[in-house]
Parts: sequence; C-alpha cells; structure tokens
Amino acid sequence: GGGAAASSPATLAAAALAATTTALIPSAAKMVAEGNRAFREGRFADALRLYDAVAESPEHLPSPARLHAYLGNRSAAKHALGRWPEALEDARRCVELAPEYVKGRDRLGM
Repeated sequence: GGGAAASSPATLAAAALAATTTALIPSAAKMVAEGNRAFREGRFADALRLYDAVAESPEHLPSPARLHAYLGNRSAAKHALGRWPEALEDARRCVELAPEYVKGRDRLGM
C-alpha cells in the first residue's frame, strides 16, 4: 500500500527536481557575485551575460524579493554597453517592482 507511493516515478521525479532547484540557488548567488565583480572590472559583456542568466530565472535567485536589484544591475551593464533602450526597459521594470529603490530611479536618468 503506502510504501509503494513513496518510491513512485512521480515522487522520485519531484524529489529530483527539488534537489536540483536547491542546488541551483548557490549557483545563482555565485553568478550574482561574479557579475558584480565583472562589472567592477569593466567587463560589462561578461556581467550582462551573468545578470541575464540570473534575472531570467528569478525562482533561483538567492533572494527573489531582490529581483529589482538584479534588474538594476543588468540595466547598468546594458547602459555601459550602449544598449540604452534595453537599459531603460530594465530600469523601468526595476522601479515598478520597487518604487522606493533609489538606484532604480537613478538608472532611469542615466
């Protein structure tokens, strides 16, 4: 009866997905840190690649509630690369998520 359900393919798949998702969280944190370092070092294309990966999977962010900050970082990287319409789009989204976030408002005026 009940023991068979614990090892059903669906249960095993759900457990594997949960383990994979948990394993991705440190990777997202590492990508954020690497993106910030790349930005500080003037490697804006590298920073953007990392910020893109993080912002496009918010469920794996170290702090999903801080998506606005990651979008603000991505906006700054796009601005540094001369991709102004995209930078403005991220800045607007950042401010929509967190109107009180000063850096987001600053990004709108870059």
